[in-house]
Formats: sequence, structure tokens, C-alpha cells
Amino acid sequence: MNGGQLFSVRSGRVIAAGRAMLALFLLAAYFQSPPGSPEATPSIAALLVAYLLWSGAVVVASRSPTFVYRLARSRWLLPSIDLAVFTLLLYRTSGADSPFFSPFIFLILGGTIQWGSRGALVMGLLTLAAFTPAAASAMIGTDHDIRSVQVLVLRVGYTMVVTVMLMAFGRHIERVVEELSRLSDPVAEGDADHDPPVRECLRHALWVFGAERGMFLWGEADEPYASLV
Repeated sequence: MNGGQLFSVRSGRVIAAGRAMLALFLLAAYFQSPPGSPEATPSIAALLVAYLLWSGAVVVASRSPTFVYRLARSRWLLPSIDLAVFTLLLYRTSGADSPFFSPFIFLILGGTIQWGSRGALVMGLLTLAAFTPAAASAMIGTDHDIRSVQVLVLRVGYTMVVTVMLMAFGRHIERVVEELSRLSDPVAEGDADHDPPVRECLRHALWVFGAERGMFLWGEADEPYASLV
């Protein structure tokens, strides 16, 4: 079994529920927007309501195994929609210092859950790519100001940190899964006329866990001594 594929098992429902909760909190945050701010507009409200309804529909549909299996064939569809919505939300509000930047972290986390270290890397790079125009505008464009640059530096920094840490976590889990999957590989058969294949089993265990050295200690009930290999 491929380690990265394990993350996709039954992960669709978890991510769908997280998406719906995120959409609900985004809408709640909208209602706390100060009057006259860039995010306090009817178009943002319409976008957030539509995203909440869409997220709820995905939660309901994810209860169907048929939907989940069909979605597995187009596994980048939902993350692409999420990325498009979050990017539109970012640029329709305040750009680099928009209060609606945090949903991008959901993308990186969801990518890790579904596709392991590769998902974390891809979603992290897509997040930085989506944020690049806003960052350029804050640094050298018409939106340049000290506060925007400060927020920009912090957001780019923790996006990179989260991406690297989730990549490391995903790779660790993949490595564990790969080691466990090798346990099902057959052990080399020894000579049937000799003792049990202790050395062969030890070599197989070393190979499974990628170890260079190991030992095997065992004893027998009717013998006063133990054996070490």
C-alpha cells in the first residue's frame, strides 16, 4: 500500500465537515465587519452564503458511497473550488491584510489529510502563488503601507512554516505505513532440514524497519538457557 493513499480513505467526510464549519465561521465573521470596511459588502455576503450552502450540500452528498467513489476520480475538484472561493474572497476584501486569509490554511491541512506530504507541498505552493499578487501590491504597488507589509511577512512566514511541518508529518506517517505494509511481504524460505529460520526473520525485520543492526533473544520452557542471534 502506498503511504500517501492511506490519507484518502474516508477522509472526504472529515474534510467536508471541516469545510462546512469553516464556511459557517466565515459568515459569522462577516457579520462582525465594521461598517464601510471592504469586506462589509453585499457581494461578500452573497459569496459566503453560497459557499455555506455549497459546503452543506457536499456534507450531505458525502454520506453517499457512490458520490465519494466518483469524487475520488476527480480528487482535485473540491480543493480547486475552495482555492477559487478563498482567492476571490481575499482579493474582494483587503488583499494582503484581508481578515479572510486563514481559510488557505484549511487547504494545506486538507491536502495533507488526503494526499500526505505531496498534498501539503502542492497546497502550500498554491497558497503562496495565490497570495503573490496581493503581496506584490502591498510591497511595491498602490496598496503599499507599513501595516500591510508587516501582515504580509507574518502570513507568508507562517504559511511556509505550516507547509513544512505538515509535509514532515505527512512523510512520517507515509514512512510508517510503508514499513507496516512490508510486514506482509514473504520471508525468504530457509532450509527445511535445519532449525527455524530465525536469521531470515531477523533480516526481514531489519529490512522492514530500515535498521542496520538488531538482535533476537528467545528461550525455551524446558531449557535453562536463552539463545541470542
